[in-house]
Amino acid sequence: MYPALFPRPPEVQNDVLGYRIWFFDSRGTAVVQTTGARLTAEGARFLSSRVEGEVTRRWVSRGQQVRYVLDFSSFEDYDSGARSVMIEWGRATRPHSSGTFVKLSASVNPFLRVAASTAVTLVRLSGSKIALIQDLEPLIGELMASPAA
Repeated sequence: MYPALFPRPPEVQNDVLGYRIWFFDSRGTAVVQTTGARLTAEGARFLSSRVEGEVTRRWVSRGQQVRYVLDFSSFEDYDSGARSVMIEWGRATRPHSSGTFVKLSASVNPFLRVAASTAVTLVRLSGSKIALIQDLEPLIGELMASPAA
């Protein structure tokens, strides 16, 4: 099991699909942590709809930009439907995203790393600000120092 990224409980938790989601109003930031080994189309649809619904309610409806932090360290595999959903979600966030940061495990299999890099490139080509990162600590530290909600 992956320890939670933050000491406070997530606003959304789905143990079946393996997601924890936090929202930081003072930073306009949504943080997703995965705990499952496989990203499925069902999980990607759950994730994109729950996160996007909440960021729209909290920030986008007020004209604010949103930063996405996606800790996908637990993923070892994915299905093609999930990849399509995630690419479309990435493209759909372009108008209101100030940036998306995606972390994979350092030991993720090379096939998954190549697939993630390809997906990030496709989303970036649509004009979105997105990057694969190796270290979440600076972002987590910044969020820990900010008011919770």
